[in-house]
Amino acid sequence: MQTYDHYFLDDPFGRLKLNAAMIGISDQRWEHVTAAEAGETTNVFSRMRDKRFDVMPIVAAAEVREYFVTTVWNDYSTIIRKLITLEDLIPYDTDLCEVIRRFAVEQRHFYFLSGPKPVVGLISIVNLNCRQVKVVLFNLIAELELVLTTLGDQHLSDAALLAMAEHRTGAFAESRRYYEEAKREGVDAPFVQYLTFPTLINIVASQGLYKKFGLSRTRFEKLGSLRELRNAVAHPARSLVANQSSCVELWAKIQLLEEILGQARET
Repeated sequence: MQTYDHYFLDDPFGRLKLNAAMIGISDQRWEHVTAAEAGETTNVFSRMRDKRFDVMPIVAAAEVREYFVTTVWNDYSTIIRKLITLEDLIPYDTDLCEVIRRFAVEQRHFYFLSGPKPVVGLISIVNLNCRQVKVVLFNLIAELELVLTTLGDQHLSDAALLAMAEHRTGAFAESRRYYEEAKREGVDAPFVQYLTFPTLINIVASQGLYKKFGLSRTRFEKLGSLRELRNAVAHPARSLVANQSSCVELWAKIQLLEEILGQARET
């Protein structure tokens, strides 16, 4: 192989990896209170309410051993002071999917991040609404759409798909119209490339192609729940996580994505 050839073979999206530190906040930049300020709890609580902070680290002699936290996420009626324990800590290089899994399974809304020293930063579920997380998730969904499109192209001819679209309304009919307009303009692309994500899922399910992934039809059809996630990651202004239950839903969708993509990557 020529020394330059790896530039042509490199896949930037294959390296899309995020960890907790990349989306959390460092102790060099976070907002905190000093040990002296922590004694003025009325001021601390007011500051947390005004700035919508659920967690406020307490820095004493360059160390972080305590923090203030709301007892209920996004509810500032009760704020307590606590010691940082092992349960509050995860490594700062924890993979994004593992962070989401822990938020969902352990029903937490924040973790302190550990690294070269006991506490190096903080991550909250609101950090999951950042652009970097949406890019990673959109990459997974785009990969899934390509897998489904390729599967349809391999097993279903244009004639078969056009027959399915006959007398249909809605998105399927719209896809056929766009396809026929493109054909008249000389564009030679298979009909499957014009299908929407939900239509692709329905066709793969109805034609039994989901069996290629080793899934039941019921399990495969749960991909329909990804439509909302797809729309959210495609629009930067939309929030992925609005409450703690959002993490549970997000983790379930990621598991489904990885399950199908894992099977597709092995074939």
